Amino acid sequence: MRISIIISLVAIMLASCNEGIDKSKQKSEKLDEIMNTLASGNQRKAKVLEATDAGTYTYVKLDDNGKIFWAAITARPIEVGQLYSYVEGMMVKDFESKQLGTTFDSVMFIQDFGNENGGHKDNLAKSVPHDHTKTSVQAGLKVEPAKNGITIAGIFSNKKMLEGTKVVVRGQVVKISQNIMKRHWIHIQDGTESEGSYDLTITSTLPVDFAVGDIVTFTGTLSVDKDFGSGYQYDAILEDATWQFNTSL
Repeated sequence: MRISIIISLVAIMLASCNEGIDKSKQKSEKLDEIMNTLASGNQRKAKVLEATDAGTYTYVKLDDNGKIFWAAITARPIEVGQLYSYVEGMMVKDFESKQLGTTFDSVMFIQDFGNENGGHKDNLAKSVPHDHTKTSVQAGLKVEPAKNGITIAGIFSNKKMLEGTKVVVRGQVVKISQNIMKRHWIHIQDGTESEGSYDLTITSTLPVDFAVGDIVTFTGTLSVDKDFGSGYQYDAILEDATWQFNTSL
């Protein structure tokens, strides 16, 4: 009788343990299951008010014609203030993000999210590399290279040789996008170009203390054919940059 009782208790404990494992597994797979669910809504457009990177996913606060809500999309650089198209997905209430250490009142999980010219994943994958972050050429611009530096044309024409090395480049800041994927994105031009490439993207985590129109010298590591996903591809990009003003020529 005593042995039977012990066996019964062990069986109950094992069943309870298995149930706990199953619940834990279900919880850990919840986010992926949601993201894999096909979107069932209509294509719409919304303005990004805030964007927060959380590892695999990016959380965006959207304004769709006055309707403001949080959404989760696969991780990618997002420009605050820009208009994006999306297909309505599943809305989940009281969703906890362990990466951010916060619980949202509700989050819409969006599978198809892109710039205003095309919101579907397939469209993003086929888009022109970094077309959505491209800047217009600054006519008449001529910035002398920094001492021991190189021009933007020189960077693009010698990118394979310069890959992984420290590069010094001086140019006029033409665009700044802050706090996207935990870094700042700066575009510069110097009036030179190589086979149509005239704009150099630079990333940094340092506080930005300059403005569009300033002439700044940057030092960073050159990466080649960098792909951040969702069409954000760069033939050449200067990463982890530092900078200074009034560098002697």
